[in-house]
Amino acid sequence: MSVRTVNYLKEHEVHTIGDLVKLKLEDLLSIRNFGNKTLQECIDLLDRRKVPNPGWEIAKENKMKSYQSLKSEC
Repeated sequence: MSVRTVNYLKEHEVHTIGDLVKLKLEDLLSIRNFGNKTLQECIDLLDRRKVPNPGWEIAKENKMKSYQSLKSEC
């Protein structure tokens, strides 16, 4: 996880993976400058740790669908 992402999370009192998974997707995206790339880093971290979070899986699936639709338009 990038230093930038860690700093964003610390600023919002997220210090552990437990703190992170308690947040709703909307809460994360409401953090200033916390966009899709930063969200993807968090999703990847949870995936590597095998920590399930259904709300974020939907976000990941939507991102993949968006990527696939962009790819098919090219």
